[in-house]
Amino acid sequence: LTDGDTELADAIDLVAGLDEQLHEVKAESVRLAEYQEVLKRPVTRYDEVEDLEAAMRLKRNLWHGIHDWGAQVDEWNGAPFDALDPELMQKEVTKYAKTVSQCEKGLAPNTALPILKERVETFKGMVPVVVSMRNEALKEHHWKQIEEAIGSAIERGEGFTLGY
Repeated sequence: LTDGDTELADAIDLVAGLDEQLHEVKAESVRLAEYQEVLKRPVTRYDEVEDLEAAMRLKRNLWHGIHDWGAQVDEWNGAPFDALDPELMQKEVTKYAKTVSQCEKGLAPNTALPILKERVETFKGMVPVVVSMRNEALKEHHWKQIEEAIGSAIERGEGFTLGY
């Protein structure tokens, strides 16, 4: 779950299977703690289970983040430009940037996290552009300036999307 070359579907399946096993181990530790209480014995803390649970949460968030972020960007790229909601886009960028930050702090260095980080950072820079280009005060001469700046004509008809 630390190899960026792992197939996304395989990683998500593996995370799901490990989550299920972890849930069973967690349930067993709770059951044993209840027995210890009934028998008036000192209750054993299973720190390893808690540590494993925290690590799995981060790995789950990483792989689901890679999957969900990709789906979200695909949706935005295919949506009509005028239908984009810049506030929602910023909210989602912030959410996934937080996931990246948490994984950077909690996971050992790996080759999977940079994939999500790069994708989020790349899109993060596009949000202000979307906000500016959605400005209803833009006139034709502004669009011409934009086209000159990027060196390409922009077809703003019905088919205009982030995906071009």
